[in-house]
Amino acid sequence: MLLLIIRIAYLVIAAGAIATYTLNQGEGTPDVIQENPVVAFVLLLLLASSVILGDILFPKKKIEVLSAVYFGLLIGVLLSFLLTKALDPLFAMHNLWGNQGDEFRSGVIVMSLLILPYVCISFLLQTKDDFRFLIPYVEFSRELKGGRPLILDSSALIDGRVADVVDTRILDVELVVPKFIIQEVQDIADSHDKLR
Repeated sequence: MLLLIIRIAYLVIAAGAIATYTLNQGEGTPDVIQENPVVAFVLLLLLASSVILGDILFPKKKIEVLSAVYFGLLIGVLLSFLLTKALDPLFAMHNLWGNQGDEFRSGVIVMSLLILPYVCISFLLQTKDDFRFLIPYVEFSRELKGGRPLILDSSALIDGRVADVVDTRILDVELVVPKFIIQEVQDIADSHDKLR
């Protein structure tokens, strides 16, 4: 219920902000929006609503993934800014670039803003368990798929209740049946003994 209220409040605030932006005929509004304010309002509102659609389509989110994406994006944008500032004296050389230094600088900014955040996010997602070594008090939780595996014996297999227990999904561990247990169950099944 709270999430529904937050989504409705987001849509109302987004609609108000977009209406203010598109209906503002002052300076700073692009010509395309001034010529078609209703179409621009609808398109921008659909874009803002796509965030809610993504939220509904992907309900299970993990905080460690969100943290890795956030830190990766932050570090990537910071590295992009530092790279651009470090290369500014190079772009100021008119004998090297002529009058096109600003155009090349814009290209480097765009490409570094595309590449560096992706590389940082990918790196953090792949090494999130080792991230603790870089910053000792920040640790992403490890993804553990249950505890140690359970070993089944022949009586558990013959009994037949294992399938019912597995169907309830109570067990979040791997079930292991050793080869000698399988051989024992096969020997019991093949025996001519009436007490089997």
